[in-house]
Amino acid sequence: MSHQVIEVLQEGAVSFCQLVILCLLTPFFTWALEVSPVLLSGRTVPRLGQIYRQFISFFRHVMRQGLPPAEGVSFSLAMIVFIALPGCVVIPGLGDMMLFPGPLGDILLVGGILLWGGFCLMPAFFLGRYVGAIVPLCMAEALLVLAAPGVYGLSGIHTVLRLLPGSGLAGASICCALALAVSSPLPTVSELTELMMSYRYVPTRDGRDCRRVLVRFLQMGWLLLVADLLFPVLSDSDGWASIVELVIRLACALFVTVLLRLIGVERHVRLIALLIGLGFLIALAGRFAT
Repeated sequence: MSHQVIEVLQEGAVSFCQLVILCLLTPFFTWALEVSPVLLSGRTVPRLGQIYRQFISFFRHVMRQGLPPAEGVSFSLAMIVFIALPGCVVIPGLGDMMLFPGPLGDILLVGGILLWGGFCLMPAFFLGRYVGAIVPLCMAEALLVLAAPGVYGLSGIHTVLRLLPGSGLAGASICCALALAVSSPLPTVSELTELMMSYRYVPTRDGRDCRRVLVRFLQMGWLLLVADLLFPVLSDSDGWASIVELVIRLACALFVTVLLRLIGVERHVRLIALLIGLGFLIALAGRFAT
């Protein structure tokens, strides 16, 4: 009994550390995602310190007053994604311990959770985007099943690629990551703010500030999903090395996402179809080669 309690505490410690690290990284990466295209046009952008102050105020508000049902569901879903996706292990020797099992690292499930979180924030305005994003999520799931039958979830993909680094699974995973980066269904902070101000959907300032922070959490979850697919092979490092690897993967995913925005191919249906088709060809070639 005591051994089981210790294991549960260790799993909770690993997951909590990953959650804290991702929450600390969220303001920076979502700020960079927001301001990078704007900086090239010469317009003014919010300072990073201002974004961190918004997050601090958000957590103070949560501790004192809690969140309304819709915002609470969205926040909970974002935190589940932060824990479920492969991230970093800051406690040496506990790399195989996570609070949630591997099946929660499934692409379709994680993507659906993030879309549900976005729907809770603005139910009506971005419904078309969310429905459209389901198609590349389903196709990405089918692609990876075709490339590696019997493998389930991102953890299984990582395990297979450590054993078979030259398989077609790596190419299929990269194509899936690019397709999801192009689909980009979640609203930006500026889009959310404009809609809230135009339609007075959220009348109070505190409510608008909370939703701005929540949409950043969801954007970070989508960026993390893209990063895990873009770099499917994770090393077995612990401690600070795993944090550095996480930051590098997120930075590369950020660069790809910003580049796609700059060249104007966000939510480009033909490009998504092209990437999915290329992924199918790579997956089939890998199957026939083995």
